[in-house]
Amino acid sequence: KHPNIECRKELHTFLKRMYDVVLSAKYGRNQYESMRANRESLPKDPFVFSCFHDYFEDYGTTQFLMKELKTACPEADTRFISFYDMKIDDEGIPLEDGSHAALLYRLHPMELLIDEQTPDNEPLGEMFLDLYEENRFALFNPPE
Repeated sequence: KHPNIECRKELHTFLKRMYDVVLSAKYGRNQYESMRANRESLPKDPFVFSCFHDYFEDYGTTQFLMKELKTACPEADTRFISFYDMKIDDEGIPLEDGSHAALLYRLHPMELLIDEQTPDNEPLGEMFLDLYEENRFALFNPPE
């Protein structure tokens, strides 16, 4: 038996609980519980994992957590976007298929992200926080 098997089970339990908590906060506990009871109506909200892809340790951690969330919550629509490729519009974080990220896991300190700029020199970090505060998307790991 692999020594980390119990840790992985605990991680799956944690990720599932966090996923449920974030969606409960977004939809309201009663509505989300009703959706879970009727599995066909579970939301297909894109859950985006993000970091700077050239920070290899961050990228590896982000990919690992994304894979583990997909294992713990097979119904989750998980995707990856590098912060270098992230765009922001008035609705939130647009994705290639025209949808917007509903949930986001970021592996980048907020105190550094706040100063990041888009390739067009727009304040990525400030725009990101503004949209979060407007509830355009939920953060799996919100700023303290």
